[in-house]
Amino acid sequence: QLEGFAAESRVFPIVEFSSVSGFNLAAIQIDASALPDAIGTWSVRVDEDSLDLVFTVNSYEAWISGYPEISNADSAADPDGDGWSNRDEWIIGTVPVDSSSRFRVDVSAVGISFDRLPGRNYQVETSVNLSGDWEAHGTVVSGSGSVVVPHSGEIGLRRFYRVVISTLP
Repeated sequence: QLEGFAAESRVFPIVEFSSVSGFNLAAIQIDASALPDAIGTWSVRVDEDSLDLVFTVNSYEAWISGYPEISNADSAADPDGDGWSNRDEWIIGTVPVDSSSRFRVDVSAVGISFDRLPGRNYQVETSVNLSGDWEAHGTVVSGSGSVVVPHSGEIGLRRFYRVVISTLP
């Protein structure tokens, strides 16, 4: 029986390492029978230097219940004043009571990278200007953990990227 578990998306590091090879994530089975399916899902990921257990809540209601200290739990509210509604923070995986919590996208010579949450769709779009002429660059397969989306093959053009995140049906 799982007692005192707060329904909030979290990452639990299992082991840290300097390198790993031949590791099969599919070989790990998670017994989450103590937690009702309606609350959330468990997954395992290999990050740059760790093996992590990841819990992601399934619904806005379950997620917001993990923040009993929140001043306004309405999905349209923005109690931490960061410009993102509670519902937006649930979708992107940030903390609704911490204005410094952000969805982070890193840009490198290889491409753009970010961390995914299970149950989300990530559409990467690109443009050569910020006037609204956005084009689909790629859809990232649903899952969890870090992902890298390579740059387009066009060299020499200034390029802007954005990631559009939505919940899966």
